[in-house]
Amino acid sequence: MAVDLDRVVLRPANDYDFWFTYELKKAALREYVTQVWGWEEEFQRDFHKREFTPDGTDIIVYDDRNIGLVRIEREPDHIYVRHLYIHPEAQGQGIGSHIMRRIIEEGGEKHLPVRLHVLKVNRRARGFYEKLGFVVYAETDTHHGMHISPC
Repeated sequence: MAVDLDRVVLRPANDYDFWFTYELKKAALREYVTQVWGWEEEFQRDFHKREFTPDGTDIIVYDDRNIGLVRIEREPDHIYVRHLYIHPEAQGQGIGSHIMRRIIEEGGEKHLPVRLHVLKVNRRARGFYEKLGFVVYAETDTHHGMHISPC
């Protein structure tokens, strides 16, 4: 079934989204986090409690169903995509690309690069960003720093 991207909307996250965002993170990232650090449920839940804030986080909704989230931090010299998670059941349908193109467009309008980090073991995510024009500009032991410059 083709996704009508005009029906993909963002809504501001709220405190009630805590459990949705935790389960989404687990569904989207557990495989990769396990490869790098291992997955310990209590630690991950506590980490999410410390990290989760609705401010700056939007829930991605399609047909009245929460399917993902995006967290963007707008800095004076760049736009940073802190998180983009699409539930695995909704991946591969153009939704993540649609969201990222909107962010890249905003960067172009503001003449700002868009930056993000991706786990090195998550080759699928790196390939996704490379198809959108992102390139690696930095790396740590665990992550690639990627960016796309404004056109």
